[in-house]
Amino acid sequence: MSGRKPTYEELEARLARAEETLAAIRRGEVDLLLGEKGPLLIRALEMEKALEESEERFRSICQVVTDYIYSFRVQEDGSLKGEWVSESFEKAFGFTKEEIDERGGWQSMVYPEDLPAMLEHARKVASGQVDIIETRFVTRSGEIRWIRDHAIPAWDKERTRVVRIYGAARDITDEKRALEAVDRSRRDLEVVLETAEALI
Repeated sequence: MSGRKPTYEELEARLARAEETLAAIRRGEVDLLLGEKGPLLIRALEMEKALEESEERFRSICQVVTDYIYSFRVQEDGSLKGEWVSESFEKAFGFTKEEIDERGGWQSMVYPEDLPAMLEHARKVASGQVDIIETRFVTRSGEIRWIRDHAIPAWDKERTRVVRIYGAARDITDEKRALEAVDRSRRDLEVVLETAEALI
């Protein structure tokens, strides 16, 4: 310390800062005070609110762009461990991430005939390729839903391998049903035309 006594104005400024800090603490806006001369206020609650708003914007945009989003961690042995899945997936399929894990992972939801193709899709992405697949999943109620899954690998330079897979999936069940209906109508029309030609 220099031994110099603070001026009246300096004391008044310190008191004003202390009163502002105390008021912020009482309002719950300050979690941490740092510094000796003029404390630095870290307004964690404001930062947390801004982060929540940012996350909400991200979730909203993802819902517009796609139906479901997810993340897998790629283990050292190449196996996949689910990290998170969007709430919309849980609502549509009836399973939480924890329930999917308890059932043995995402493979338990894949329609049995589609499992080999889905495993190949996962292998490609875990090896570093971006991949898109259309496959069927089975909901908790037993309904079969078609999904178009677009998966992207996240490469870790230090570990020289893919460490995560991020994905976005869209439910294309209605599209598939519409295409099937068009195909059925086309086949029915061909039968009618063939029958009409035979009668002429």
